[in-house]
Amino acid sequence: MSTLPAPIRSRAAPATPPHVELEVIGTTTNITALPVQVNLSLYAGDDFAMVVNVKNPDSTNMDLTGYTATAQIKARTSDTTALATFTCTPGGTAGTITMTLTNAATATLPASSVYDCQMKSAGGLITTLIAGVVTITAQVTTP
Repeated sequence: MSTLPAPIRSRAAPATPPHVELEVIGTTTNITALPVQVNLSLYAGDDFAMVVNVKNPDSTNMDLTGYTATAQIKARTSDTTALATFTCTPGGTAGTITMTLTNAATATLPASSVYDCQMKSAGGLITTLIAGVVTITAQVTTP
């Protein structure tokens, strides 16, 4: 029996689109709403699981009841076809999303690719929580 790795803390996701009021002082104002960068280094042919913790702005667990989550691996961000799709399971009031890949999926991945994980509220709001590069180390033993 294996245990899941320590949860990854992601940025807080708003239940509704944020309302931003700005008072511009000076010549440059930046607003950043990007996913947390989480690069994955995986071993080909191994099963993989990770847990993403989704927090409210006050650091409490976000209630993900009614949310769905999707995560894909692609060779390039511009590709339309996924190389692999994670099984994503939202954890309701625990505020977690468990992401898993089978050994068959990791066995076929190229040495380098990209991925992200998005959640979608019951109302249709999509938030990309994490994204990054997937690096695969070739396996020695084959089942």
